[in-house]
Amino acid sequence: MSAGPLAGIRIIEVGHMLAGPYCGLLLADLGAEVIKVEPPEGDIARKVSPHFVGPHNAYFASLNRNKKSVVIDLASPEGRAELEELAAGAHALITNLRPSAIKKLGLTYAGLRACNPKIVCVALTGYGLDGPYSESPAYDYVIRR
Repeated sequence: MSAGPLAGIRIIEVGHMLAGPYCGLLLADLGAEVIKVEPPEGDIARKVSPHFVGPHNAYFASLNRNKKSVVIDLASPEGRAELEELAAGAHALITNLRPSAIKKLGLTYAGLRACNPKIVCVALTGYGLDGPYSESPAYDYVIRR
């Protein structure tokens, strides 16, 4: 059992690199059960750093402590069904994919409300889900002013 102010809260995380995984990390550190959804090839963070402790990538580990992990191909019908099953028992979903991927994969309230009308969906984007810059990258030195 988790301890902390968010004990008993279940979060689904569909993210990569920093914003999504870091958000999930903070929630997990506060006691939430965070279930990280990885694509079949694994999270890119598993390969991005040359720093390993034994077989474990240090960068990946630094962003994913206290989380559970599951491999789901969200682009497949089977994967969609698995996501909906997870969402049915979750309090929230967090993602930092690009808006087109968020919409395509159904990682929105509109896409998940049928399986859980109480779920909260949070999209961590630089410029929102719609608009002229919505698909632009928004991290480090590439963010627009």
